[in-house]
Amino acid sequence: MIEPPKNIEAEQSLLASIIANNKYYGDCDGLYPDDFYSGPHQIIFETIQGMMAKGIAVDLVTLGTELQSTDQLERVGGATYLARMVDACALFNTKQYVRLIKEASLTRQVKFKAMEVIDSNLTADQLLESAQSEFLKIQNTTRIESIKPVKSIVLEHVERIEKANSIELMRGYPLGFPNIDKRLKCYGPKLFIVAGRPGQGKTALAVTIARNMDR
Repeated sequence: MIEPPKNIEAEQSLLASIIANNKYYGDCDGLYPDDFYSGPHQIIFETIQGMMAKGIAVDLVTLGTELQSTDQLERVGGATYLARMVDACALFNTKQYVRLIKEASLTRQVKFKAMEVIDSNLTADQLLESAQSEFLKIQNTTRIESIKPVKSIVLEHVERIEKANSIELMRGYPLGFPNIDKRLKCYGPKLFIVAGRPGQGKTALAVTIARNMDR
């Protein structure tokens, strides 16, 4: 039997990071308990979600108490497992952990749906239609998590406009050439065309500007 795609280490590291510092919970937008492969990890993350929604700080003590109150502490391995998981986590690369967990979850969904379609008693045309429909559902579910409400987008742009009124940003993004910076004031999306004869350094100038802006 083929092992389903999973990344237990990423799941453990993500949960440990949140327990150690609740600010990392903010990196979990679009992540759901079902995205975790491990049953105990699903329970732990769902419990953390509930605690954060209620404004309860999450640590080993409060999380253990919450799990105990719902008779789930032993199901996740007990307080010993929680403590060992946190102790073993040395890095807090939470965004990467979330990406790895979502990637494994999506791969599992696709393979599971593919097996469902293959095992069904359908004709070739029906198989193709069913496969397209099921994969489209998964694709739509994955994409909708990245959709932002209009209100959120408007507020972001209003904030950018307000910041643009500050002296610092009105000077623009520095390109690394004081005379050019003074005249262009590169703020926001703009198109600048650098013209010149072959061999005059157009590419070198563009590469240098890109390198300066990346610093």
